[in-house]
Amino acid sequence: MIYNLLLLGEISRAGEIADAHNFYQQDLESFVYIPYGAPIYIQLLQKQGQLKQAIDLSDKLIFSLKKVNMNGFLPESLYTQSLLLMDLGQIDQAKKNLRKAFRITETTGHRRIRWQTLNLLAELSNDEEAAKLRGQARQEIMYIAEQIHESNMRSSFLNLPKVRLLIAMG
Repeated sequence: MIYNLLLLGEISRAGEIADAHNFYQQDLESFVYIPYGAPIYIQLLQKQGQLKQAIDLSDKLIFSLKKVNMNGFLPESLYTQSLLLMDLGQIDQAKKNLRKAFRITETTGHRRIRWQTLNLLAELSNDEEAAKLRGQARQEIMYIAEQIHESNMRSSFLNLPKVRLLIAMG
């Protein structure tokens, strides 16, 4: 299974979207792929402009995760769905999902997705609220950076384009 997921990721990164689509369709109903493979496949559908299919699969993913109480995967799934909703112009629903994702990360401690959620929520907010949210996102980034003891890894994290942009806005 792990090999298949890595292969799917490599296929998607190589731009062979049709191959990834065929690969994923073979095991679409397999629960094993729901928390791991579905997010990758959703992103592929989004890149292809197949937003309706991406939203449908995203809804299925979120429903499945809730059903089996896999809350650790919910924030990223809600974040991904928010990106789709934004593409469809459904900004209010996107904000609702992002707030829900943030609340879950407060209890689960998933800081990696928390800072991204705060940053995206800031993009959808008015100036005053956006500044506050970006400040919170920067705090999360700095906490993560402090926990990375390997200097090359810390530098790599801090040099991610979205991280650099967010820090520069501070």
